[in-house]
Amino acid sequence: LLKMLNLLPNVRISGENYNELYFASQLIENIEKDKVNFYDAEPMKKKKKKANEQGNDNNDDDTNAGLFMHKAVEDGAFMHNAMPIGSMACVQQKLVSTLNPPDLTPNKDSYKKGKSGNDSGGGGLLQYLNHPEVEAKQILGVKTIRLQKSPDFIPYRAKRYLTENFPCARFIINVRSDAEAQAQSVINAFKRDEYEKALEENKNQTKYLKKLAFFLNQNNGGKDNTDRARLIDMEDWKDDVSILNDLLDWLGFENCSFPKVLHENGNGYEHDNSELSLGEKCVYPHL
Repeated sequence: LLKMLNLLPNVRISGENYNELYFASQLIENIEKDKVNFYDAEPMKKKKKKANEQGNDNNDDDTNAGLFMHKAVEDGAFMHNAMPIGSMACVQQKLVSTLNPPDLTPNKDSYKKGKSGNDSGGGGLLQYLNHPEVEAKQILGVKTIRLQKSPDFIPYRAKRYLTENFPCARFIINVRSDAEAQAQSVINAFKRDEYEKALEENKNQTKYLKKLAFFLNQNNGGKDNTDRARLIDMEDWKDDVSILNDLLDWLGFENCSFPKVLHENGNGYEHDNSELSLGEKCVYPHL
């Protein structure tokens, strides 16, 4: 899937990164550890209930909680103004671009062309320096497979982190519903002999990812569907490329379609080097 999405014009998605997004989220957690946990809604609900029971609808802390990730400290060693929600967004987005840089190989004299004929930001230090407008049009993304393994990073916390720091992003959440086959794949790939443990881990991770997709698509207390995330199942799309082509429409691409599914990691880690064309008129028209 990663390889196929990187064939899209103006798209550059990097591979796994040892869960850097989770560790980046801890920058925010650390700032607010002396207050209500910013990525945990339950304490805030209890606080609101307490304020209402006291007949104080204008509780300052309660009001500020919806606007600030950390309230103001008026004096003392930690003095600062209130920090609005999203204050860390530029830092977090810079991390993604750092994890996913353009090809800065010296001596290349031109950007590589994408399969559709559009500039894909492919490579060359000189071209990167001389044509910053090409890089400015790149759509960046990262693959991450470890959020669900992160300590205390429950789906709702992950949702808050992702939506508040990447407000323009869309999220593709890929699961494999055949837990037995996935467990056996883990056994084969990593030479493990703990099938039952691998099976249970896979079931728990799939449950986590489905919850994350649900939360990502909720807003305003569940009243609004944001259509921010798309949950897909490998057991469905591996034999039906139309599911992935529907995904391209949802992402906003026009005149783009995959003719078939690439099968990476066949027989372990074998690569599928088939050439795919998404169509001569394939384009992302919103740049």
